[in-house]
Amino acid sequence: MRIGTIAKAGVATGAAFLLTLAGAAGAQAGPLPTSVLTGHVDAVSIFCDEFADLTIGTVIGEGEEGQFIPTSEVDGYEFDYDRNIENTTPDAFHFDSPNWIAAEDELFEDDIPFVGFQYTDALSEDCPATIEIDAVAAAGATNTGDASFTSDAGDTSTAGSSRVVLTNPNIADFNTTFSHIHGEWSFGGTGGGAGAYDIEFDVYDGNGQVATVSPFQFRVI
Repeated sequence: MRIGTIAKAGVATGAAFLLTLAGAAGAQAGPLPTSVLTGHVDAVSIFCDEFADLTIGTVIGEGEEGQFIPTSEVDGYEFDYDRNIENTTPDAFHFDSPNWIAAEDELFEDDIPFVGFQYTDALSEDCPATIEIDAVAAAGATNTGDASFTSDAGDTSTAGSSRVVLTNPNIADFNTTFSHIHGEWSFGGTGGGAGAYDIEFDVYDGNGQVATVSPFQFRVI
C-alpha cells in the first residue's frame, strides 16, 4: 500500500490505539500526507469510552499500519482516484456515465483509497445506540459535481441529507446492523475527465450533531 506518513505527537498508532487513545503520547511527529493513493481509510472513526465520552477522528491504514488522527488534526487530506486504473483494473475504478465509480470490495484496497466509517468499542451503556454520518460539500467548495456513498448501512451524498447509520457495537446484531462499513463511492460532473470534491462529514448521535470531520478532498485525477 502507498500511504503517507501520518504520525503526529500525542496520537496513538497501530492496532493498540483504541486501548491507549485517551493517554496516548509517544507517537513520533511527522509531516501530513499530500494524498492517499491506496489502502484502508475510515474517514470518520468514533470511539466511545467508559464515561460515554466520544473521541472522533480519522483512521488511515489498518492493523499495525493504522494510525488515528483526532478531528482537531484532520487537515487537508486528499484521496486520489487515478483514472488510469480503469485500463488495468476496471472493477476497482471505472467510468459509468455520468459517474466515476469506486468499488466497495476490499479486494481493491491496494488499487484505490478504500474509504468507509466506523463506530468502535462502546464501553458504556450510556454510549449512543447509533451514530449517523452525513457527507456534505465543504463550505465555499466549488466541487466538480456531487459525490455519493452507498452501503448496506445507508447512503449519504453531497446532493442530499441522507445518512449512514452505525450501531453501537455492543448491541449490534451484525447480520442487520453495522459498526464498521465500507461501500461504493461515485463522483459526478466530470464527463469522464478529472474532478475534485471537497467534503465534510457531519456526525450525529441521538441528541443532535456532535462533530464535523473535515476537510477532505476526494479527487479523480
